[in-house]
Amino acid sequence: MMHSNQPILKKLKQVSFFLFCFLVFSRLYATDCPRTSSFCIGEKLYSDGVTYQGEFRYGKPHGKGRMEWPDGSIYKGSFEHGKKHGFGIFTFPDGDKYEGKWEDDYRTGEGNYKWSCGHQYKGDFLKDQMEGNGQMVFANGSAYTGEWVAGLTHGLGEFVRMDSSIFIGISKYGQRHGPGSIQFKSGDKIAGKWQKDKLKGEVTFNFANGDRVVSNWKKGTLQETLSYERENGEVIAGDFEYIQEKLLDLEGMFPDQLYQNIKLTAYGFAMEFRATENYDLAMQYLNLAKDEYQLGGEVSKMIALQEDIIKMEEAESLYARKNN
Repeated sequence: MMHSNQPILKKLKQVSFFLFCFLVFSRLYATDCPRTSSFCIGEKLYSDGVTYQGEFRYGKPHGKGRMEWPDGSIYKGSFEHGKKHGFGIFTFPDGDKYEGKWEDDYRTGEGNYKWSCGHQYKGDFLKDQMEGNGQMVFANGSAYTGEWVAGLTHGLGEFVRMDSSIFIGISKYGQRHGPGSIQFKSGDKIAGKWQKDKLKGEVTFNFANGDRVVSNWKKGTLQETLSYERENGEVIAGDFEYIQEKLLDLEGMFPDQLYQNIKLTAYGFAMEFRATENYDLAMQYLNLAKDEYQLGGEVSKMIALQEDIIKMEEAESLYARKNN
């Protein structure tokens, strides 16, 4: 008789075990985790339409989870006491995406932000702003690596431009401000000081062959008289076109290094006028930089690209002014 009851007892034990598992899981996974539970896995729909699935602690998201907003924004990652905290990935409705550290609901710490338009920033964040050290790579291929404050370049940094020239210097709240230099692939270099993104005072264009051009600037405006100082001590002073004519006379029928130096100078000036949105002067100096003798070289490769960029930026600037 006792032998015949053993299968029944065994069955009751199995049922009890499954019932126990069900009750435990029911406590852990719930549609609305109670505030009294120190740990719970569940989901919740908030009054503003936000949904959450994941771990709870005392009724708040705490641990790993997924939160989605009515506008399509999605966060997957760590929570602490109801806030995004730790590592997480946030996808915005427009396609932007942040992957990195969070603190008290803010992007804070190391992170990687990708814009849907192709820009990408890797580096430090503080309360949703780029702050600290980081690198921004733009969709057009240019890039800035250095210090940031409140989402703006601020401090020492290096900016690689579309033409592969490199600005190294100090920025202040998004503008070049202080000593700096621009170096070209050829080894030629501009050295000077900027104030609120505009050249100020004496600026030298040092060429790889030892020659240099000395110019003076006032609030981003080029003063008329320049001097071309050759390595052998000879100095030619005057406006740009006068110096260009004298250098052509020196090189005769076969313009070469001196000619290319003055053309690169015009190109450098054009880029400074473009930076201050003086597009008329920028185009004027790009035209002066053009190589009538088809010598090739770095300048010839860069001018057509810059002309297109200036035209585009000028059109965008006019549109912005009309709509403000």
